[in-house]
Amino acid sequence: MDLEFKKNDRIVLTKAARHHQAAGFISSTKCVPAEVAHASVLKVTNTKRGRKVHVWDDRGYGYAIMADDLPDFMTVSKE
Repeated sequence: MDLEFKKNDRIVLTKAARHHQAAGFISSTKCVPAEVAHASVLKVTNTKRGRKVHVWDDRGYGYAIMADDLPDFMTVSKE
């Protein structure tokens, strides 16, 4: 990913609709809906796998994403 993140940046996390997966099995009937989340960057750390971006969601959730190793269904852009 070519985006540069720094503290207090506003980002948009877009997740595509996908089949539900649990314990390695993919459900053919249950789907996880698409969603868009707006978040603020708390900090960026460098790890062996790449950059880890710690974010705080507008809904009050905090989590981290691997900016250089995103899943196929997720995209990140700046606001």
